[in-house]
Order: sequence, then C-alpha cells, then structure tokens
Amino acid sequence: MKTLLSLVAAGLLASTSIANASNEDLKDVATVVAKDQKVSLYLNQESGPVKVTLLDQRGKVLAKSKIKDYDKDVVLPYNLENLPEGNYSLEVRSDEEQMVYDFTTSKSEFQPVAPGMMAYGKEVANNSLKLTVIGLQEPGVDVTIKEKFTNKILLTETIDQPEAFSKVYKFNNIDTSDVMVEVKDKKGKVKSLYF
Repeated sequence: MKTLLSLVAAGLLASTSIANASNEDLKDVATVVAKDQKVSLYLNQESGPVKVTLLDQRGKVLAKSKIKDYDKDVVLPYNLENLPEGNYSLEVRSDEEQMVYDFTTSKSEFQPVAPGMMAYGKEVANNSLKLTVIGLQEPGVDVTIKEKFTNKILLTETIDQPEAFSKVYKFNNIDTSDVMVEVKDKKGKVKSLYF
C-alpha cells in the first residue's frame, strides 16, 4: 500500500511538472515582433495546437486563427496599416496556458517619395516629335531643342503646366534624328532625349 501511495504521489508530481513545463514551453516557442504597423507571430514547431486572437485596445476581436500541430515553424503576419495607430494585443492560447503580447503600432517614418519629373519623346512624323513630361511637383519646365552635332539651339521655351504636359514640335528642313531635347524642371533635374 505504501508503494502504491508513493507511485500515486510521484505520478501527481510528474503530471504537475509536465503541466508547468508546457506552460514554460509556450513562452519559449511563441515570439512576437512588431514594427511600425506590422506584427508577426513566430511559433516554434514544438508549440503544439494554439489559438491566436488579435485584439484592439478595447478588446474587440480583429482576427482569429487556429494553429494545429506542425512539423515546422509557423509565421503569422498581420498588417495593420489600414487600422488607426494605437495599442493592440496578440493572444496565444494553448490547452494549458494563455499568453498576451501587448504592442503599439505607429506609422513608419519612411514615406515614399514621388519619382519626380520624367520625360519621354517619340517621332510622330519625319520632321515632328512629341514630348511628354510627367511627375512635375511644381509648374515651370524649361524645354531646349538643339541640333545634335552642332549644339545649335533651335528652340527654347518655358512651359508652366502643373503636373504633366504633352506637346508636338514640328521642324522645317530638319530631320528629328538630328535633334536632341533637354528638359529641366524647377528643382534642377535635367533629362536629355535623343531621337
């Protein structure tokens, strides 16, 4: 009888330590990385089945996922760019334990920059060419048309069209393959076109 009680006590002690070990395992196998308005949950293959819930600061459920047993690591990415900046929580729950990861989102300081002026030209006839300029951040573009080999200026003008424009230039007794067009915007960016 004494042996039976010892076995039961040892079994209870072992099951308690196994439950505690699995609780510690969840802390060790789940990692959250948050940057700007994106967050990712990394689950080690040893995490076992878990339920994942994304919550806003008022506790409203934004997303739910169930992760089954996998034989490889799992990554759950969340993109919160369409949600307001603020505090969020990612809740990871196994059968034995629940972990809550709190994080704060904020807009990235990196803002995309407009590409700036771009100029395109094409021959529309033997002595005509079409110039198209886009991406102007402020009006005022200097257009200079020169002979390609002599550098003689054939035309100089300033176009004050905002954002973009397109214009056809005709030449008398000059083939478009003998000209070059230089376009310069207000910020000093220069684009040269050869035909």
